[in-house]
Amino acid sequence: MAVRAARNKTWFRLEDDQNRLRPSDLYIPALPFPQHPWVFVVSRGLILIHGYVVFGVALNAYGDMEGSPGRFFIYNSNWSYVMLLLYFSAMWVLSVYHWVERSKPLHSPALASAPPVPSDVALPERANWFHKLLWLTYETALTAGWTVAILFWLVIKGMGCLRTGEDCEWHAYAFHGHGVNTFWMLTELVFTRMRIIPTHVVFSVCYIVTWLTFSIWWHSYAGEWLYDVQNPQKAMFTWMSYVFYPGFVLAYILIFYAGYYTDRTLRRLFKKQPRATAVDASAKQKDN
Repeated sequence: MAVRAARNKTWFRLEDDQNRLRPSDLYIPALPFPQHPWVFVVSRGLILIHGYVVFGVALNAYGDMEGSPGRFFIYNSNWSYVMLLLYFSAMWVLSVYHWVERSKPLHSPALASAPPVPSDVALPERANWFHKLLWLTYETALTAGWTVAILFWLVIKGMGCLRTGEDCEWHAYAFHGHGVNTFWMLTELVFTRMRIIPTHVVFSVCYIVTWLTFSIWWHSYAGEWLYDVQNPQKAMFTWMSYVFYPGFVLAYILIFYAGYYTDRTLRRLFKKQPRATAVDASAKQKDN
């Protein structure tokens, strides 16, 4: 009973000894160049350029088609897109900052002659609240990006194509807005040292429940459903509108764990570098 009680108290911890976040996990890539933070500077920079270009085009398109660019921000797919942009913006700034700090000359001859290792230069030894917030945002953005892509192409686009035949045409914006972001997060998943923790699924669930609550409020406020699948009169099958809400939450849970097992598989196949930092190495030397 005591063991079970202890487990119940600790199952929801944000991190533990085996899955402890280090600041260097956010800006030192694991593959294929573990000691070169400029890899993230380049990859995240390219992602941001593409992301903000598509974002600008989308705002202009919503202004022309729906009368207001602000309507861009009411749809679930666009919530996920904005979260991706905010995540990569913060991570790119962090990567650039560390890259600049790492490039500064070291004044100590002993340190200058030492081989380069992943370090926490100008950053705390332990991850602070901002690092952990980015960690949770990474897991949630990965789940949201993949879920949006799958549901958009299979449910929204597929249902519209089968029902009316109007959505069968190829649109470049749909591909860039609901497809490329999947590859963004796949790239991040391959290179990052951050781990996906199973218990963190609750944050992804909280995110989608927040949007679902907003969509219900929007219907009561503006009198419109944001997606046809929510409307019993427009859904392909009436029952789809009733299972939409629990089904959406279930989809997020399944996609989250798909990302978790993908992360585990990548670590085994590519043998990602350990997450130890220079601070850890120096501590071991002192203990010896």
